[in-house]
Amino acid sequence: MTPPLGDIAHLGHVQLLTSDPDASVASCTDCLGPTVGGQEGDTVHLRAYEHHGLVLTARDRPGRAAG
Repeated sequence: MTPPLGDIAHLGHVQLLTSDPDASVASCTDCLGPTVGGQEGDTVHLRAYEHHGLVLTARDRPGRAAG
């Protein structure tokens, strides 16, 4: 069965807020395959095809960034 929106080829840009940045980075790199492209303060930029398609930022409460 095909997903309703079709297959996802890659993410354009996503920023997620995480209360456990180390575990989130490990989970993303182990399961999804991107590598750490850089880090600025409490933000880690993960890259696959683009410079930083997935951004993880440490916060008290997890969620997605506005925007």
